[in-house]
Amino acid sequence: MILSVSVVTGFAGFAGSACSPSAVRSSSTAASGPPTHAGDQARQDVQAIIDKLGAAADTTYTAEYALLDGNAVTVSQAPPLHAYRGLGVTYLLSPDESTVCTGDPVKCAVAPGADTVSPASSKAITTAFGGRFATPEDVAARLAAVVNQPASRTGRGSRTIGGGTVDCVAVTASGISPQTACVTPSGVLAYFAAGSVRVELHAYRPSVPAGAFSPPAAR
Repeated sequence: MILSVSVVTGFAGFAGSACSPSAVRSSSTAASGPPTHAGDQARQDVQAIIDKLGAAADTTYTAEYALLDGNAVTVSQAPPLHAYRGLGVTYLLSPDESTVCTGDPVKCAVAPGADTVSPASSKAITTAFGGRFATPEDVAARLAAVVNQPASRTGRGSRTIGGGTVDCVAVTASGISPQTACVTPSGVLAYFAAGSVRVELHAYRPSVPAGAFSPPAAR
């Protein structure tokens, strides 16, 4: 079964609203959060989201994401296998090798693999998608980097999405625009927005299709 998840298009507004006592509500979603946090409490807010993202690192699932420009990326993982497809790009990661396939006709380049989505692997994936897509590992690193800056502050909130509650945090710091991330109860990335990057979960299933980790067929 596919779980469809819809996030309000104007969700970037949550960054400001989540940092205030007032609630943001619409007919399809609701968000509420405590007053702005700083210092240790801000770091705890971010760490709570990072921990949830980490909880899904060893699970099997397929997630479909919409990007800011209207394109989509499908993520399939059955650790230690990972696949990312979209924007005319296929990125496959396994302990033996990483494979990037692009173009028409399709051409693939092979490099050393990794047992997990390491910082180096996450950077390579982001680069392959032209900086328009962020992995959960990349999101965790970005949130941590911002909250450790001077004068960082956060707002926590929750939204009801697709009948379930999604945990969110908005974090900003001096001279840095807000970054907002939301995760499902199982730790799957539901939403991330930072500047020109926006990743929004549209569908999820706790399985992967046949051939998910195979390179695209040559045409």
